[in-house]
Amino acid sequence: MKKCIIQILLLIFPMLNFAQKLDIPKQSVYQVRDKMEIQTLNGKWKFKYVENKNIPSSLAGFTEVSFDDSSWEYITVPSNWETEGFKTPQYGADIVEAWGLYRTTFKANPAWSNKHVILRFDGVLFGYEVYVNGHYAGKWGSSFNPCQFDITPFIYFDRPNVLAVKVTTRTMGWRFDLNDCWALAGIFRDVELFSVPDLHLKDVTFVSQLKGNECATLTFKVDVGTFETTISDRQYRAQILFYDKVGHQLFSSSQPIKLQDNHQSLQFTCELEHPHLWTAETPYLYRMEVRIVNNKNEVVQQVYENVGVREVIVKDGILMVNNTPVLLRGTCHNEIDPIRGRALTDTDRQNQLKMMKAANVNFIRTAHYPFHPNFHKMCDEMGFYVCCEVPFGYGDSNLYKAEFTTELCTRAEATLTRDKNHPSIIMWTIGNENPYTEVVEKVVQYVKLKDPTRPRALPMAGHYFMENRERLSDNLDIYAFHYQSPQAVVKIADLKEKPVITTEYSHSLGLAFDVLESQFDTILSRKNIAGGAVWCWSDQALLRNRTVDDFMRDSVVMGVWIDSLRYLDSFKDKGTDGIVYADGYPQEDYWQLRKVYSPVIVRERDINVRKGEQMINFTVENRFNFISLVGYHCNWSVRNLSKELCRGTVDLKAQAQQIENIPLQITLPAEIENDDCMLYLSVTDYRGMPVYEKSVSLLVNNQKTDYTNLLSRVPDQKRFKVRKTSTTLSVEGENYLFTVDREGQITIQDGNKRKLVDSPLYLRVGRKPSINIENFLMRKKVFGWNPYILEPEVMDFKCMEEKDKVSAILYCKWLRVDKVDEYVEGKVCFSVSKSGLVSVDYDLKPYHATGTLWECGLTLTLHPSVETFRWLGNGPYTSTPGKTVYNERDIWALHKDDIHFIGNRGEVDVAVLLDNENTGIGFIGSASDLAVEKIGDAIYMTDNAIVSSYGTKLSQPVVNNKADKVGNMRGKFTLLVMGKDGNVLLTPVFSPYQEVLPNRHFLKSYGH
Repeated sequence: MKKCIIQILLLIFPMLNFAQKLDIPKQSVYQVRDKMEIQTLNGKWKFKYVENKNIPSSLAGFTEVSFDDSSWEYITVPSNWETEGFKTPQYGADIVEAWGLYRTTFKANPAWSNKHVILRFDGVLFGYEVYVNGHYAGKWGSSFNPCQFDITPFIYFDRPNVLAVKVTTRTMGWRFDLNDCWALAGIFRDVELFSVPDLHLKDVTFVSQLKGNECATLTFKVDVGTFETTISDRQYRAQILFYDKVGHQLFSSSQPIKLQDNHQSLQFTCELEHPHLWTAETPYLYRMEVRIVNNKNEVVQQVYENVGVREVIVKDGILMVNNTPVLLRGTCHNEIDPIRGRALTDTDRQNQLKMMKAANVNFIRTAHYPFHPNFHKMCDEMGFYVCCEVPFGYGDSNLYKAEFTTELCTRAEATLTRDKNHPSIIMWTIGNENPYTEVVEKVVQYVKLKDPTRPRALPMAGHYFMENRERLSDNLDIYAFHYQSPQAVVKIADLKEKPVITTEYSHSLGLAFDVLESQFDTILSRKNIAGGAVWCWSDQALLRNRTVDDFMRDSVVMGVWIDSLRYLDSFKDKGTDGIVYADGYPQEDYWQLRKVYSPVIVRERDINVRKGEQMINFTVENRFNFISLVGYHCNWSVRNLSKELCRGTVDLKAQAQQIENIPLQITLPAEIENDDCMLYLSVTDYRGMPVYEKSVSLLVNNQKTDYTNLLSRVPDQKRFKVRKTSTTLSVEGENYLFTVDREGQITIQDGNKRKLVDSPLYLRVGRKPSINIENFLMRKKVFGWNPYILEPEVMDFKCMEEKDKVSAILYCKWLRVDKVDEYVEGKVCFSVSKSGLVSVDYDLKPYHATGTLWECGLTLTLHPSVETFRWLGNGPYTSTPGKTVYNERDIWALHKDDIHFIGNRGEVDVAVLLDNENTGIGFIGSASDLAVEKIGDAIYMTDNAIVSSYGTKLSQPVVNNKADKVGNMRGKFTLLVMGKDGNVLLTPVFSPYQEVLPNRHFLKSYGH
């Protein structure tokens, strides 16, 4: 034991020595955040923008009280220069050398005349100098960290004060505040004043340590000091008061203040029995009050802070909160708004966090800097685990230079000092994807010295981590790396050295999110894989107006267009990596994440049933780490298509990390349309908010409904008129006219000779150009065929007439346009029965072909009057390999102008595509992949034989149908005319027809 203590001391002393040698500025006054004690300076300031290395001599005196700023424009504080129209936005690793000169006036609160007045800037990009009434008050150079200035010597209480701020894009560490995002500048967070007495609180630190889960040791470290006055012994006392959520006092204690060199550190401890432990699932907050009182027990200064009792440890290579392994269902987040830039409001933050909570997110990585202090307060209250990042992004070359050690440790000091008492922050990360140098290791050591109660990690690029893992010091508690394959993640986890967190994974470029499902399964497979954070929560975009010179004008696929003149500019594909759009509107990836991250899961996909009264069972898995499902409800209904057969509500009870069996008493009638029954489940939490949905197929007599069996129910029509020539087959029935010719032109008309289909026999060989596909083309990793819809070259045309049907067989070739001698070839057979059904059967194969077939199948164009798409199958979103769990089987409907319209839908049994009089085309398949796309005013409908994944920005598609590897592509489906004078076979499936209105939140999105 003695030897162990000596070794620990030997490890600590070198860190203490190096920290003592650094000249790191530390706050002299504890932060005051109580709104009643703060005077805000936010508002309209006078402003001058200067884009130059030097400030013109004519502006040199702008800090003086007498300077004439009447010709200057106004700027909102907080804001960014770019969003206010003063500067053209720039993206990424560079920003022009420029200055922003600010001036405002304020009146000091007369009640503060005998106190020290502190001026605080919560965030300024990039660095700044402060002048009060012409006097230099100080400077600061870490954009995302706050800085406080004692301006007492410079202010007036009898007249207005002039505050001048010189903001620059160049400081010693300016590159550290650049990342792969918009490089915005200006005073973007709050500017506030508050006062403190001469004897004041310098710092307050709260720490809780558990003894089991039934008792906690609470430690309060209080630093007090004076600016200049010496106080007499026992004249003042420091006091701690501790309250529960409803205001009951649980603890109070005081100690006399005895200063040495105008400073004293005091420590208070107490034992709290049966504490309410803070977790993201149980965000219980206590109230801590810290006071300085005089000998009359009068309060000289006091601060209030909500704190949580919880402990974070690493044990046996597993990350634990309150002695329990946790699962981090996370996202990276970036503070940006398309209108306000980085000057978010509390309403913005509240709305973002509510959306995250609704998406079952419980972990946020602040990428790549500490967020506004109110954000962390909200996370404490709402219940989120937070990985708070010490800010240094770019500027890697500086990490090899010893002179930057103080700069980076200063950033660490400021980050930890402000945020250390937030229970939501469970770990510190240091920088982002930087090289691991001696300078970086010293910053890690400093963070450990400053706060040994939380684990630390260095988020690293995956390949760099793999190459340097063995060099990482024991001062790092967690392995954090980015964008590795499931196999690589498992390999590291199975070393069982440290917890693993994929601090970036499943990059969501455009709608490329197809590795999420498999990668989260990998996270679930090992307890020492604590979780991960997808990249990223929202697109990083600014609202822009289109101009003649706009770089976006020829690159529509890269933008999100609100209308023909305004777009959300993500700098081509650089910032289009969110699961919600920049304005907060959810993409389909949001819904995929919500389903994958659900803490409540139903595993069953189908259940065997019989007709009549019976008991069925399904299982509910509780993935919460701490809470039971008591208070959660499962609302259920059994439906035969749109007809509800029975319904009910079940109270859930499963304990954390447990599974419960749910029995249901149901009755199925003797007559069930198509024997198609589904059990629809919807889980709500104790507030009634939706958490999870699932549709479970009820297999009557263990048989899945095969809708192709419906075809035999259609009676023959009295009229069956066939016209055959060497170039044309025409078949006319009572309510249809079908024609196919030697050129591969297909026409289907209803009984009134109105055209429903008038289309070449197209072949889809890809997808509409989108940001995902463009990204692959730019990186030359995967390429498709362009154009992606090909017209046929019919090599042979034959007609065959049998007893109850007539057929046309076309042997076709579809030539690739952008490369010679590459094509798809094969046979297509159209068979028209006497019942008026058109069956289509095809067998195709690529020849001499290269590239990826993103999708491939026969395609027909519908008449422009057809505007709605209804289907029985998986929906409502697109279905591709790797993007499936967010879809459920049901009856769905979309208008062709809907922003979600385009794309493949999976396991489609039947569909109808109708005009506003409910006339159109019916489709019958067998769990088919059916794609729709609006081109011009027409719907293009494709029966897909193969479907590839989207891929991601950093990885190949999960399923990549390479043309040179694809064999025969086969498909089979049936078409029929729908309408009041047409076939009614599918009417029971979709009736009653409800009006379908398009969702037009955007004009275009990522090219769709």
